[in-house]
Amino acid sequence: MNATHRVRILAALLASTLIVSGHRAAAADKLDDLIQTLATVTVPEKCPPGASAVAWKRDRHKEWARYRLEAQKTLTAAGAKAIPRLLTLIKKTNHNLVKCLALAALDQMSDRAALRRAAPTLLGLLGTREKPQKHAGVRYVVLSILGKVGYQTDAALKRLHEIAQAKEEEDIVRLQVADVLGRLGHRTSVAPLLSLLAYGAGDKAEDNPGHAETPYEARKAVRLHAARALGRLGVALESIPRLALKLDLEDINERNAAVDAITELLGYDIREGGQWPFARTSTQRAPIIKTFNDWWAATVKKARDNPLDKDAELSLRMNISADKKQLLPAQLNAIRTIQRLGHKEIVINLVPLMFVRNREMQKAWAETATKLSGRELVYRPEDKFEDWITKVNEFSDHLK
Repeated sequence: MNATHRVRILAALLASTLIVSGHRAAAADKLDDLIQTLATVTVPEKCPPGASAVAWKRDRHKEWARYRLEAQKTLTAAGAKAIPRLLTLIKKTNHNLVKCLALAALDQMSDRAALRRAAPTLLGLLGTREKPQKHAGVRYVVLSILGKVGYQTDAALKRLHEIAQAKEEEDIVRLQVADVLGRLGHRTSVAPLLSLLAYGAGDKAEDNPGHAETPYEARKAVRLHAARALGRLGVALESIPRLALKLDLEDINERNAAVDAITELLGYDIREGGQWPFARTSTQRAPIIKTFNDWWAATVKKARDNPLDKDAELSLRMNISADKKQLLPAQLNAIRTIQRLGHKEIVINLVPLMFVRNREMQKAWAETATKLSGRELVYRPEDKFEDWITKVNEFSDHLK
């Protein structure tokens, strides 16, 4: 390669570098312009570039609102590159609407990893129990983001629990925090969710003058969300007694929410016999509820009489999975819940429970054992029982 060619190549590389730098600078400038658009509350006198001049002349306030929403969408599409600028805007602005617009842009981003890195800053926006964030909209969107990225540090859970149990809180925020706690699925969230499950229980009709529904009825949505969240936690011993009390409520939505949560927690579906949908009166529901309560009492007693682990919840699930008289859906649910509880150190203690002939249970045990141990236990439907036994024994040998 002669000197002339080298000079040409170097010149081309320099030109391409300058072009890329120029594009980056232009992109950065565009992001700054979009941020400025979000930050500007007062409607400008002149029509901004890209806005419809006709629409601006007809109703500039409406067009400016649309223009800002378009800026928000563009910032969302920019992803991780826009996050630092949006966080800076949220910190600097005194306008809650601007904060909400910026937070909404973050909330709709698909880059969960980038958002998770911003989670500590977002958590700080919720304030403290002594000095909480005052704007319900800000609290609502921040909670949504923390739930989506699965942010459950000790500090985050503590703050979420405080919000769930706060005496002064907007119902829309209570709904959101219930959903987030259910999504995170941490066992320590049982108490806050049980408090939401009883939200409004002491209210009376005279507390809500001029309205057709009592506060208890008005706050039903919070209780429904709390019931659903409890079903996702996998903690039955504390939740089931409270959920069972709701099976005989007059409100069909609350009854059904309790049934759904119990089914998700235990695999026991009260509707299975086909009579529940037609049990409209307390008298009709009574025998169905009694059958469930008797089953639950016997199941808990057996787990307490035969503790298989120091963790009572885990011991309950291990007992259900090992009890050949149990309903298969309850056994499968117990095996999957053992996986969700996440006690990796007890995998070796689960091995004796895996010697089962039922193929659905073999498959569930294979998934649970693999997840907890990090070592694959392979299930194949074509394998004979003897093959399964061999695999479990080999799996056990590797754990020792």
